[in-house]
Amino acid sequence: MNETLQGVLATVAGFAISRLFDYLNLGKTHTLALKKEYFMRKLNSFEKATAYYTIGQNSIMVMSHIYNQMTNDDIDFPEPVISRMLQDLNDNLNTVQRATQESALALGLYTDYKFSDEANLLGSRYLDVLGQMTLTAQVLKLIKDQQENAFPQESARLDRFFDDEMEKLGNLITELAAISDRMKAVHTGVVTHLRGQMRQYEHSNK
Repeated sequence: MNETLQGVLATVAGFAISRLFDYLNLGKTHTLALKKEYFMRKLNSFEKATAYYTIGQNSIMVMSHIYNQMTNDDIDFPEPVISRMLQDLNDNLNTVQRATQESALALGLYTDYKFSDEANLLGSRYLDVLGQMTLTAQVLKLIKDQQENAFPQESARLDRFFDDEMEKLGNLITELAAISDRMKAVHTGVVTHLRGQMRQYEHSNK
């Protein structure tokens, strides 16, 4: 009787231990799956942010091209064309702003990556320059609006003011393009690093 009872207990104990191991393994597998999913979302967020930076960079290049045309001394554009160019500048500036916001949202969702102090300073300066560009573009539009009904003497003063603001805008576009290049390089480097980690992660879990 004792031997029978001991056999039953041993069988029950073996079954319980087996189920416990199954449960622990299932929990470990589930945890690894959750970690992998979070890691993938982090990687995707950086890839998305980098894509938005590329969109912003393209618009900055367009702004630079428009600016160079507007300031070309060999071409005398009529006022309606200048106004159209100013509008194109504003449209591309808005695209840069939207791309910057979308990039920040992408990084904010699933990313806890710690950027270097240099990268943080670049980001702060990028936003500062973008804000100055927005203000300068608004001033340029106001100048053109005032010139429509200005007297000749006042119009000449506004022309000088316009040229000064255009020069300021050109410097800001150049600086923003340089910062954008460096920031994109930072994000691309992070994506490359995360992809390498992802390959190691997948290899270690096979």
